[in-house]
Amino acid sequence: MERQEPSIGKLVDLRDVQFGRTTEVRHPRSVQAKAPMDLTWKIAAGVFLGLSLFALATCTSLVMLGAAVQQEEERVMRDAVEQINAIARDPDPLGWQQQARDRERRQADALRLRPGERCIQGKRFQRVENGWVQLSQPCQP
Repeated sequence: MERQEPSIGKLVDLRDVQFGRTTEVRHPRSVQAKAPMDLTWKIAAGVFLGLSLFALATCTSLVMLGAAVQQEEERVMRDAVEQINAIARDPDPLGWQQQARDRERRQADALRLRPGERCIQGKRFQRVENGWVQLSQPCQP
């Protein structure tokens, strides 16, 4: 058995068929493709806006950080100036007078005789069981 292709019968010329209500002939509109530059400009504008916002955020954070560092430096400077002023108001900034007083006190303590000690001609002696022993510290007669 042979296979037969379906057929419609008489072929119709579709050139004469018109759809719609108008009888005027319309030429197909040529659709203009959007220029690729439209997308390029949108991307460029987006990148520019994003980088601008990033730069604004970065500059803002750097300004805040710089202000904090400046405040800390000012505080340290104020403390240093206060220390310098305190030293300038001190009548004995190097402590020489206090050292002299300490030295005099030690010398006075060294010159003072302790129990069992005697001063003979500017030399210090200490009483021991069978006599006297000379000490290395001087004394005042």
